[in-house]
Formats: sequence, C-alpha cells, structure tokens
Amino acid sequence: MALRYGNGQYPFASAERIMNEIVSPVCSPECREKMGGLHLVGELAKCQLIHEIGMTTTWERWFAMMQLPCPGMRGPGYSHGSMSIEAAVRGAGVALGRSVLVAEDLTAGRLISLFPEAKLEVEWGYDLAYRVGNQEHPKVSLFRSWIAQEVREFMQSIS
Repeated sequence: MALRYGNGQYPFASAERIMNEIVSPVCSPECREKMGGLHLVGELAKCQLIHEIGMTTTWERWFAMMQLPCPGMRGPGYSHGSMSIEAAVRGAGVALGRSVLVAEDLTAGRLISLFPEAKLEVEWGYDLAYRVGNQEHPKVSLFRSWIAQEVREFMQSIS
C-alpha cells in the first residue's frame, strides 16, 4: 500500500481517493497589515502573488472563479507547494494555500485565510493505492479504516 498525492490513476494499482484538497488565498498577518487589511477580493490585484509552478489550480483559475480579471504572473513561482507556503509565511506575498499544507500554519497563526469562502478544488488529491486485487486483504481493510478515521479527525480540525 501507499499514500499518493496525484490524479488517482497509478500503473498496476487500484486507488481510492481518501481526501480532496482545496485552495484559497493565504498570507502572513504582517503581509495583510502591510496591504491595508485585504478586506475585498479585488484588492488582491495589488498584491504580490505567489505561484506554485506545475499546478493547474492557478491564480488565473481562482480569479476566473471569482469573475475578476487576473493581474498576471506578478510574483515568485515555486516548484513545490511547501515552498510557496513558506514564502507566504515569510511575508513574501499571498499564496493559494492548499488546505492540507496550510492547516498547521493557519492554526498557529503564521498564516491568515483571506477569503475562506472562496475555495477552488485542486485537480489532485490524496489516494490510498494498493496492488490490483488486494482491496479485500485484511491489512488493506484495517489500514483503510484507520486512515479514514484519521482523515475525518483532520477535516474536523480544519473546519
């Protein structure tokens, strides 16, 4: 078995989605203060936007969902979500924070969710993958039950 972050399609394996992920704008409290509070979605156009390179869940898609023009690629890009979140924590701008990656920083107050109601679903998610035909194996069943409970508890903690 393996926990995978992906599209749910893995060669020679069966997979079950155990958790979807969403993004919404996050920044450090200092960044928010420096930008005058960021109370309106349109105010993001004047911010430095942090980009996660390689994801199709982009600022362009987020602004389109909000029915606003996208201000473009102004701001740094990072190849990993954890790097873009760290840049936001350091005050480098506003990132589209992936729900799982930002949960701890939001709880600790290192990040603020600017518009929590404006969520966009990420194209990938967390999957439990196992060898084809092993879905009823006792160890797979036991792990599946345990991880499902862990995900429920995690989701409750970030709600």
